[in-house]
Amino acid sequence: MTAAPPSLATTARPTTRAIATIVLGLLAGIAIVVALPIVAGMSKKLLVLGVLGSMFLVAGIAVGQPRLALLFAWVGSLTYDRAFYKLAPILGDHGAHSGYIILSDAFLALLFALWAWEVTVLRRPLRRLNPTLLLWFAPFPLVALVGAVAAERPEWALVELLRWGKIAAILVYFAFNMGRAEWLACAAGLGAAACLQAGLAVLEVVAGRSGVLWLIGLGTEVADIPKGFEHEAFYGTRRGIGTMNHPPHLADYFITVIPMFVAVMLGARAWLARLPSALVVVAGLAGLGATLSRWPWMLMVLALVAVAAVLMWLRLTDARRVLGLAAMGLFALMLALAPLQQRIIDRFTGDFRESVDYRLEDTRVALAIFAEAPLLGTGINNYRTRLVVHDPRAKWALKNERLAIDVVQVRLIVAPLNLYLFVLAETGIIGFLAYLLFPLGIALHGMRAIARTRGGWQAAQVGLLVGMGALLAAQVVDHALWADPLLNTMALVGAMLAAAPRASREGAAYNARVQGDTLGRTP
Repeated sequence: MTAAPPSLATTARPTTRAIATIVLGLLAGIAIVVALPIVAGMSKKLLVLGVLGSMFLVAGIAVGQPRLALLFAWVGSLTYDRAFYKLAPILGDHGAHSGYIILSDAFLALLFALWAWEVTVLRRPLRRLNPTLLLWFAPFPLVALVGAVAAERPEWALVELLRWGKIAAILVYFAFNMGRAEWLACAAGLGAAACLQAGLAVLEVVAGRSGVLWLIGLGTEVADIPKGFEHEAFYGTRRGIGTMNHPPHLADYFITVIPMFVAVMLGARAWLARLPSALVVVAGLAGLGATLSRWPWMLMVLALVAVAAVLMWLRLTDARRVLGLAAMGLFALMLALAPLQQRIIDRFTGDFRESVDYRLEDTRVALAIFAEAPLLGTGINNYRTRLVVHDPRAKWALKNERLAIDVVQVRLIVAPLNLYLFVLAETGIIGFLAYLLFPLGIALHGMRAIARTRGGWQAAQVGLLVGMGALLAAQVVDHALWADPLLNTMALVGAMLAAAPRASREGAAYNARVQGDTLGRTP
């Protein structure tokens, strides 16, 4: 068995640790001097986020585990879906198709910097590379690169491919750096993010205001929101979005994450794992209700049934536990959603026909664009170039894209509400088939992880795989998986499933070592 890797604090010699401390102190001082002019013009919201991120980093260094602290912060920050278009001087200003950065990129950069420091200065040996998931991912960006040559706006395509290059970087990082401790840090980050987003979503609906950062004086004033970008203008009512840009995006995040915690709650033996998981499940289901999303709710019900059925088949739980926890969870959920009862009823019985008609028109437009270039498509990030020709409804969004970029700070994804049609139109039948390889690879790694793990670890892999299936099913009526929070989370879930057998073996070795130490201290 492979033991869990020692922390940064224990792998370095005293002299090396002293040098590292001095260097980190000097870098921190330089960073403060450089940051002062930036902080002076920074919004309160970004300043608070920066302080919180710094606290995570300092805490991680203090306990000798900066990598785990940064991983936790990176996973949590994936749900902050605000785009900062700061790459125009490098990549050019292409409006909504320009290059941008997001909050989680800062933590990802720090993770790579720390990895480089550990390998070059602390001489930490590299773990054996497991590149198989990367091989399943690579065909799609390669096909999209070929299609970019013939695209009407190849510069837009190249900017978008940089985003997919970041996904490849994430997969490479986790292929070398995902053991037991890292796996658990990522799981904790998913749970914390789900609880935070659920709390924000419920408060938004109850209070009738978006973002709820206004509670501490950091929200955008309603008067500052451009006409036409008000919440009700899009959805007809107030729906929970947390720090996402669209209620179904937040709902899709919940249906991806919550099944893992349901599985741990049902299949793990230790109360230390089951109790926090139960809290995440209750909070997440309440948040899902606050999004008032119809299709994700149906998928969540199916996902929970699937998790319970698979766990009973694997003998990780029994019907009595499933029924008991389901009854308690349903009761808690009803209490949490009681204030939203009428809104939920109105949502499920409201504009269903209009929603169907809108998506049917989206389907017609996407198929028309696909028919123009069926093999390689119109080019990745080039859907807009043919959209107005086939759909005059899009003129409003295109006319207001500068407001979305400069004021609301969101990436305005102009796409049909069906991810698979969107991929088909932009990358053709070849790109579509290549795109499907990545989720197929994740599914195969998930089945391998279930077969090679036991106990609570096995239950968690069941939940992750079911959650990924629910996310993919949700894309039939949405394009959330094209947005950064879900795309990055998909890569993370794939990496967790791929690394689960190794993390499980390290977990078993850790438990045996702890048990041996405990027995050794027994009088």
